[in-house]
Amino acid sequence: MDFEIKVFVSVLSCYSLFVIYVVWAYVPDRFFNKIGIIYYPSKRVFNCGK
Repeated sequence: MDFEIKVFVSVLSCYSLFVIYVVWAYVPDRFFNKIGIIYYPSKRVFNCGK
């Protein structure tokens, strides 16, 4: 029973982090600033083309 709970929590955490990552990647920065989130990683850190 304990193993199943750990697996459930791990899977739930991974899915939650993936959703947060996708939202961060596709939502414009001005939206985060508008709702009061001013500290987040830059989306342009790994700009290898320039």
